[in-house]
This record gives sequence, C-alpha cells and structure tokens, in this order.
Amino acid sequence: QGRISLWNSDVCIQNRGNCTAIDKTWLGHEGSPVRAIALSPNGCFLASGGDDGRVKLWSLDGQGLRRSSELLGRVLGQTKQPLNAVDVIQTRDSVWVTSGGADKQVRLYRARLSSSPLEGNRCPVLAGGKS
Repeated sequence: QGRISLWNSDVCIQNRGNCTAIDKTWLGHEGSPVRAIALSPNGCFLASGGDDGRVKLWSLDGQGLRRSSELLGRVLGQTKQPLNAVDVIQTRDSVWVTSGGADKQVRLYRARLSSSPLEGNRCPVLAGGKS
C-alpha cells in the first residue's frame, strides 16, 4: 500500500511490552508498494524504493521522526521499472543512496548536506531544506 512505519523495538526485544510506533505511518510512494527501505547507521536518513520506480530520501531527527522539511521525502531518481533494493550511507558532506531493480541496473545518488546540523541535533540537514 506504499506505507512506511518506524518502530521502537527495544521494549519488545527485551520482553518488557509491545513494540510501539515511533512516528505515525506515512504514505511513502503515493500508494505504490514500497519494496525496500534502508536506514543510515546513525538513524538520520531513511531511503526507500518502490514499484513506482522512485528512490526517495527521508530526513529524520535521529529518533525516528521525519523532519518537517522532508515530510514528503526527496525524490532522488526515477526508473521505469520497480525497485527491489536500496542502501544509504552518510559521509562528511553528503548522503549516498544506491538502488537496484527489475532492470538489473545499480544506480548511485548523492544528496548534499548543509554545512552544519541544526543546533541541538546530532543529525545534519540536507542542503536546500529547512529545519
């Protein structure tokens, strides 16, 4: 259905209760199935790929909440075929996302980071975005 949801699994893994959603479920690819997601190791970015052939990058606050400037996600690329895999890493000045899909091509996308993270937040901001 194209929905993405992030969960806090610490509680349920430690058998202290049920897993809880961090943020409300959001529509990731406008109703097209989401086939792949990846979180950056620091929890600041989420990449998604779906049947619509789009690669999207979501800016998070490090706690699993989407930043208000990126509520719709940033489209990094579009293919004519569904995507089955994505991965994401962050370097000093960029976020790099790879995708692979039904067309058997691997693609690499780059999103630049602004010069500094928001005050009081460990996660950097994507260039061209606000808070």
